[in-house]
Amino acid sequence: MFLLEVLSNWSAGRMIGPKANQSPQALIRSLPALEFLPTIWFQLAAGDQVPLFGKNTQHSYTPRLNCFFSF
Repeated sequence: MFLLEVLSNWSAGRMIGPKANQSPQALIRSLPALEFLPTIWFQLAAGDQVPLFGKNTQHSYTPRLNCFFSF
């Protein structure tokens, strides 16, 4: 099976108090992967995270292996 996930990471600055050390950042990534379902309770997915767009972040490709267990 083919799997497509959209992942996001958001960070905001402080509203009250001293100025933050880092500026706010946001990153949206997609994870196209192949999924293997050996049983109805266990699933494996392997793919590569690809950055779509972001702010104040480094863009890098990240290999990923996911294991899902449902009960």
